[in-house]
Amino acid sequence: MRVLSLGLNEQEIRRSVPLVSPKVLPVADPLQSTRSDLDIWSLYTTTLLFHCDDSGEMDRGGGIGAARLRTRFAAAKAACAGRILVVDACRLPPDDRNRLWDTRQAPDEFVVSEISKEAILNEDPYMQPIAIGAAGGYLTRDNAGRRELLLILRRGAWDLPKGKIDREETIRDAAIREVREELGIEDVHVGRSLGTTVHGYAKKEGYVVKTTHWMEMVTKAHEFRPEADEGIERAEWFPWDEAVLRLGYESLRVHTRRIGQFLDVK
Repeated sequence: MRVLSLGLNEQEIRRSVPLVSPKVLPVADPLQSTRSDLDIWSLYTTTLLFHCDDSGEMDRGGGIGAARLRTRFAAAKAACAGRILVVDACRLPPDDRNRLWDTRQAPDEFVVSEISKEAILNEDPYMQPIAIGAAGGYLTRDNAGRRELLLILRRGAWDLPKGKIDREETIRDAAIREVREELGIEDVHVGRSLGTTVHGYAKKEGYVVKTTHWMEMVTKAHEFRPEADEGIERAEWFPWDEAVLRLGYESLRVHTRRIGQFLDVK
């Protein structure tokens, strides 16, 4: 499996994921947008922020007052001499959280009014952050003039098809492979990039910071064979607004809502 740095810059991602593929959406009625491809590509939704704990603030207990956080793990890793604290953006004060998600492209640094102890995800005990790259697809269709999104039920939560990027694999190829494997289909056609999300979870080895790169996709397949070995129980189409509400993860709910706004999905 390939572990990617979260510090991919625009040029590197453009080499891996063309904004317009030679096989762009040959199926009828793809997503239409009044926004440019670059607008959609640059969508960046993160539920994680990163704080350099060089002075050992957390060793003294309690939370942290006003702080300047980094929005990308690679930047924090390059800048921090000591520990990197992973901060849950969902647990920031509401004004700070809304400011973060109201922008299309998160700034490199983000000032917050305070960080509660509960918002720090890799402390007590401290877990070293680990960067992992993944890719997945927003598989869509038109149903009587309404845009629908395909969700998968994975381990009891509605999700989107996605998975880790293998060694020597491009983001685009990984997204296609993962969608084919998890849905049990071959017919997948890829359009533009739909930005990235960042979320995390604890593992024995450390605290995983996962960046997932999303691609726009369509298919002519009518039946799906969900990958049971990955805990996928079924796949189902939902109207876009309902899909947003059903998704089981905050990063995906926020990102899918933002994509819908940028693409003027009806």
